[in-house]
Amino acid sequence: MLFLFSILTFLNLIIFFTFSSIAKKINIYDFPDKKRKLHSRPVPAIGGLFVLNALILGFVYMNVYINPLFPAFKNLISFFFAGLSIFILGIFDDKFSVRPNTKLSILFFIILIVVLINDNLIIKELNFSFLDTKSYLENFSILFTVICILLFLNAFNMIDGINLIAGLYSFLLFLYLYFISGNEFYLFFLISLPFFLIKNFQNNSFLGNGGSLLIAFILSICFIRSYQISDIIYCEEIFLMMSIPGLDMLRLFVSRIVSGKNPFQADRNHLHHLLINKFSYSTSILIFLILLFAPIFISYLTKDLFIPILLSIFLYSLTIFLFKKSK
Repeated sequence: MLFLFSILTFLNLIIFFTFSSIAKKINIYDFPDKKRKLHSRPVPAIGGLFVLNALILGFVYMNVYINPLFPAFKNLISFFFAGLSIFILGIFDDKFSVRPNTKLSILFFIILIVVLINDNLIIKELNFSFLDTKSYLENFSILFTVICILLFLNAFNMIDGINLIAGLYSFLLFLYLYFISGNEFYLFFLISLPFFLIKNFQNNSFLGNGGSLLIAFILSICFIRSYQISDIIYCEEIFLMMSIPGLDMLRLFVSRIVSGKNPFQADRNHLHHLLINKFSYSTSILIFLILLFAPIFISYLTKDLFIPILLSIFLYSLTIFLFKKSK
């Protein structure tokens, strides 16, 4: 295990110190447009390479050690190649700009195949803390699972708008998963993400769609499996972890549809944009992280889910109300 961690660190160090050269060779940059993208210079959008390293070494680890996340080889191999396919799709999108509807269709197809191959990924029942019985999805279970994964991929991609937010959010989610399970698979991502965060903090790297989609896919699968094997008991726990990105995505989709726009059309109306218009960069990140994790922390202290969920919705709504008015 230590050997694999050492290899992962070594590979990340190589990428870290040759980052500019790699970016020039594959020519994938995020270019400012003075409208939605306000950074001052082209920034390499290949931060997902650090996540890909973690996935590859994690795949090797899973082949050596029995792991409850992927108990059979077909589960592991389909997860790995689906992640790789999604990363390649994202990289292709970063370089050539794939149409949103085309990208969504390809993602739907990839995720559907993974779910059909892996019966243990299908969300067949919902266990709520406030109900005595479980709610069974029956014939809707496969479609429900695919939609849940797609929604999180889109929600996560939408929060990746200013430096550090997506990286810190995913790091803390992996930390949470490791904390509740002790599963060493998550350590591969906890080792890799700090390399990206340093580059991102220096404004020398963005995740890009490749990295964003890959992280979101891995997290969504890991949360589903954690729910299936009872590391997570209630589905509200997952909702609480993903509430702020989910609420922001819902607001943006509704707002764009009402305005007659494509719901996947990018704009500067995201939560982090509203914050950055009002506050400094560091203060915006701090507020965003408080919105994300204060309800989760309260839930951990009180062992309650209902009130923290209401608090999360209230804090998000209040923030939007205050800062959208003052924009």
